[in-house]
Amino acid sequence: MEKSELQDLVQECFVLFNQTLYEKDKKTTLKAWWALMQDIPFEEARRILISYSTQEQWMPTPGALRRMWVLDKDGAAPSPHQFWGYVQAVIKARNAGTTINIRKEVAEHPAVVQTIEDLGADVAWNLTTNGDRTWALEAYTENVKKHMARGLTVVESNA
Repeated sequence: MEKSELQDLVQECFVLFNQTLYEKDKKTTLKAWWALMQDIPFEEARRILISYSTQEQWMPTPGALRRMWVLDKDGAAPSPHQFWGYVQAVIKARNAGTTINIRKEVAEHPAVVQTIEDLGADVAWNLTTNGDRTWALEAYTENVKKHMARGLTVVESNA
């Protein structure tokens, strides 16, 4: 996103929520928004802002818009229970020698894939006990946190 586009986005945000962007605060406000929004394409940021404005009553912070962008980009991470259900469904299908239809949003989510890699495929597809479940869900929860943190890290631009 270019700085001129960011300025347009911020002004549109203030208008959508019937707020006044005072000239005295403009420089500081734009600097804060730039710090969090500079690596998000303008059209995506605008789409998220418009979506937010139809769902929420209060004006968003740039951090709230960034979190919505991350969730929109990758989709919300499957819950720990969905992850465990996926692992158990694959184990059951492997043991029965059949295939299953798994929702792509679960099976291919980066946090799920990373957890399977961290556990090791041979280990992941043999988890059965309550202790296994606790261990796998702790690993999955940690990977979800890391995944969200990566998405919330701003890639600086020289624009």
